[in-house]
Amino acid sequence: MRIRLQVLSIGLAAALAVSGCGAEESAKKAASGAKDALDPVAQAAETTSAQKGGIAMSMKGGASVAGEKVPIEGSGVMDRAGKAGTFSFTTSVGGKSMKIDQIIVDRVIYMSSDLFSQLPGGKKWIKVDLKSELAKQGVDLDSLGGGTTQDPAAALEYLKGAGPSKELGTETVNGTKTTHYHVDADLSKVVGKSADEDNKKAIEKLIATTGTKTLPIDVWVDGRHLVRREKISYSGSEQGQKATFEFTMDFTKYGVDVDAKAPPADEVADFSELLGAAGTTNG
Repeated sequence: MRIRLQVLSIGLAAALAVSGCGAEESAKKAASGAKDALDPVAQAAETTSAQKGGIAMSMKGGASVAGEKVPIEGSGVMDRAGKAGTFSFTTSVGGKSMKIDQIIVDRVIYMSSDLFSQLPGGKKWIKVDLKSELAKQGVDLDSLGGGTTQDPAAALEYLKGAGPSKELGTETVNGTKTTHYHVDADLSKVVGKSADEDNKKAIEKLIATTGTKTLPIDVWVDGRHLVRREKISYSGSEQGQKATFEFTMDFTKYGVDVDAKAPPADEVADFSELLGAAGTTNG
């Protein structure tokens, strides 16, 4: 720690030594960088982002839209960009429980469930370009939490905007000792730091949906400065309907292999084609 403080002091002194009108601004940036480096959540965000490979995770939570609760619980593996992975979850809609298996390939989702027993030709999977299909119905997936629920990259991205953390105690998460922190994330700061255009759009939409640039987050960090759990909750509106969301994500292992391949084409029914057939039949 003493060596780290010396390095930070040298960096700050160098910034102060810069000549001309830019010296004061450089000093402010150096001071801000030093402050972030010393904050445990900011440090965890950087350490976690530097991990290679995919992430094994579990997720529990749900949404309440127009007074109807939709619980979600599941687990799987995802790559760091949230573009590929495998995930299985259970949910309940209208009092009916269902289990769904997913394969995500380049953010296209293939879904299989016992509910799909009447697909044409005995097919087992439905292919859904979810963002595209919902956009046709005037619904934005990102504003409904789609950028968060199964995307560890998006969830961890929020921590790049975290303000000063508040320590809440120590807890064991999945057998690992962690420290529990609370932070308020500045989403506009996250947009500025994000290198992923899809994440930027999702965060900008989240700001518009919630009407605030601040997102409260609880974070559990282990002794290696890795994020082990993250809890996010927020409220917003979609098409005039009030919606609340709460998700707890456990990051159980880093650096895992992600083997996500699309199912055989002859086992897949395209969602847009099913909609077209249903429309023709209804007509």
